Amino acid sequence: MASANTSCSEENFSCSICLDAFDSPVTTACGHNFCRTCITKFWDLKVQYKCPVCNELFHTRPDLRVNILLSETVEQLRSSVRVKEQPCVRPGEVPCDICTGTQPKAVRSCLVCLISYCQTHLEPHQRVAGLKKHRLVEPMERLEDRMCKKHNQLLELFCRTEQVSVCQFCTETDHKSHPVVPLKEEYEVKTAQLGKIEAKVPRMIQERKLKIEEIKEAFRSLKDPPPTRDWTTVEVRPPSSIGTFWRSLDQLKVTLNMDTEHVTLDPYTAHPELIPSEDGKQEHHGIGMKL
Repeated sequence: MASANTSCSEENFSCSICLDAFDSPVTTACGHNFCRTCITKFWDLKVQYKCPVCNELFHTRPDLRVNILLSETVEQLRSSVRVKEQPCVRPGEVPCDICTGTQPKAVRSCLVCLISYCQTHLEPHQRVAGLKKHRLVEPMERLEDRMCKKHNQLLELFCRTEQVSVCQFCTETDHKSHPVVPLKEEYEVKTAQLGKIEAKVPRMIQERKLKIEEIKEAFRSLKDPPPTRDWTTVEVRPPSSIGTFWRSLDQLKVTLNMDTEHVTLDPYTAHPELIPSEDGKQEHHGIGMKL
């Protein structure tokens, strides 16, 4: 028998004997409905066949037939209840594209319908002959983005030459001579490479931090140079030899100035050792001219 339901809308579809939702509901001649199993057991224990609700007597045991309309209604009710009872989709899970409101997780995706289904809405694909031919795969998000626009096939391969996802038909046409691998395999390779890079990042960050500290320390040393000294009041005394030289030079200048006042340009009176030559030019016979 079906499990008990407590909502008001479901009480109208409950058996008055077991108080559960109808299971293969049947209708008596008086118009009351019961689960086939419930009314059968009830009459098995009674001498008289009567309705458990209104007590109407039946002269012979009624021939029970399933109430098709009521049975279908109860089945739809059960389906809606199962949808409500399914857990909400969690991060990383694919939601059902059919359910509205609180979405349960999908259990399969159809590559023909391009829709992901929860267990309840997947039922027609497991029952209807035409839908059984559809290709069902593990739940996938954004199915339309995972389909080849040219061949309308699942992109389940990866072309390493052009670094793009391709379908099986692509490998027989545009990418015929290119090396291809399963998309899952390439994903694992890329994931491993990313893991190595992520492992290096903390060390690289630490190295950058140390370099920054070194640079800051060198800015700090340039920012605070040693104090400068005012040299305008400092008197520099030259060495004694240089002072003696300058004093001698000054004395020589004085002497020269004094002697040049008595110098004459007359060759006959300028110096006794200056004797004119026969051609009237000055001739010097001494070692040097005395001033």
